[in-house]
Amino acid sequence: MFSLGNLKHKNAPEGTNGGMKPAGLVKITEDGVKFRSHKDGSRHFFTPEYAMQIQEKLGADIIMAFDECAPGQSTHRYARAAMDRTHRWAERCVVEHERLQKIRAERGQNPQTLFPIIQ
Repeated sequence: MFSLGNLKHKNAPEGTNGGMKPAGLVKITEDGVKFRSHKDGSRHFFTPEYAMQIQEKLGADIIMAFDECAPGQSTHRYARAAMDRTHRWAERCVVEHERLQKIRAERGQNPQTLFPIIQ
């Protein structure tokens, strides 16, 4: 979803942003990431917990922690803030992952492995 940050809605008239803020389709907060689909404009909100739930429902063997991938041209200050936020999100992912794995074990389902993102 971070790659959507610089995209504009596909139905926006040339030279406009379809009424959306010029910053793009993504807003990153401590709680998670709000974004609009570049295909249909629908709104979505992903939290670290929701990312774990989606991957668990998909039955993934390997689950990736929710992270903020700071752009390469970021300032040191922004990159540090993104890294720190990623760490806090990873802690939330671990808690949710453990909760979900207990449910999977009760159901006799195979465990899933959670991997952190190293920045």
